[in-house]
Amino acid sequence: ARQVTLWRRWEHKYCNITVLSGYFSNVKGTHDKKLVYPNLYSFIIANAASGKSAAKYAKVFGKNYHQELRKSSQELMKEYKKAKSEYDKSKKSNKTENIEEPEKPNQLMFFIPGDTSEASLIGHIGENEGKGCVFETEADTISGANKQEWGGFSPVLRKNFHHEDISRTRKTDDEFTEISNSRFSFLTTGTPNQVNGLIPNSEDGLYSRFLFYVFSIPYEWRTTYTQEIGDSMDVILYKLGESFYTNQKNVKEKRFSLTPKQGNKLDNTFKSILKNMKNDDCQDEAVSVLYRHGLMTYKIAMTLSAIESNNDTITCSDKVFDLSINLITDVFLGNSLEQLKRMSNSNINSRSKQISFLKALPIDFERKEAVSVAKKIGIPQRSADNYLKILVQQGKIIKQTHGSYRKYN
Repeated sequence: ARQVTLWRRWEHKYCNITVLSGYFSNVKGTHDKKLVYPNLYSFIIANAASGKSAAKYAKVFGKNYHQELRKSSQELMKEYKKAKSEYDKSKKSNKTENIEEPEKPNQLMFFIPGDTSEASLIGHIGENEGKGCVFETEADTISGANKQEWGGFSPVLRKNFHHEDISRTRKTDDEFTEISNSRFSFLTTGTPNQVNGLIPNSEDGLYSRFLFYVFSIPYEWRTTYTQEIGDSMDVILYKLGESFYTNQKNVKEKRFSLTPKQGNKLDNTFKSILKNMKNDDCQDEAVSVLYRHGLMTYKIAMTLSAIESNNDTITCSDKVFDLSINLITDVFLGNSLEQLKRMSNSNINSRSKQISFLKALPIDFERKEAVSVAKKIGIPQRSADNYLKILVQQGKIIKQTHGSYRKYN
């Protein structure tokens, strides 16, 4: 029973932080000299009938905001339809010379559906200025859409995580969409077998952008009797959601920062973990996971600090910082590295490929030449670039100048 309680406690915290990271899109900071927003990607993995669906309760922290956006959007759409009808009537009678055609309003929402195509996803996030939260409690709902022939989510998710511009051209009407500073969050749950549907392998960089919480609980009957409607989780959490939305708004832009001491602790903590990983001769995907978990420590601290402070300038408290770094180092990093071992192409043979790549390289070489060598032995360009970074970190090759390397003998 205690194991089940622990699972549900972590699950709720995990989901809540993810939804809130999407809600606080008005908070920004600087990490590694780059502009950063709080948005997080999370994947809860557990066996069937384990209560993963309880993740839905995290929606309370965005539900009121979502409903407000939908209501506003529906009212604007009513006005648009009325104006469009009048415009069409005038057009038929050739009386549109001094009348502008009304512009269709955006479909505003906070919770973005995951059961959609890549084009529709870009459309939704474009209409919402790159903000929101993709929230699906069944990973196969998303992965079903992800496999559709007109594209997958991976490129969009990879760009969004680092707030890169997302663009799309639709051939049918030559419509061009471009989204700057995209920063939506992503939350889903699934069984171990459903992970590969959304993230087929660990090589394209999407895997390392996710926080994973992997759990397995023994099957046992839990007490289901509820005396009053008011005792239900739905009612209790609805009130919590209302209270949160009343007191926490995400309109005004806010700036977040760590203290110098906290920044040093973050760097030293992950530097130490990396050193241990290198000593264990870890695979390159594991290093990518570590690097991005350093960034996600910062993002979690942003999210929790936004709850704690209503100031326009937010400095992370030591309490929040310690909680954030402990969540990553004690919970999420270990879960992500364990799940990595179960991924297809999570490179059981990655180490041997890396060794073959190193052996095939000449003593002195340029990046272009290294990519060519990699291609001949079946290694993609992206992996070749990752191998170069890892080999430099391991001291097996030396980066002499930009794009120029030498093998260490």
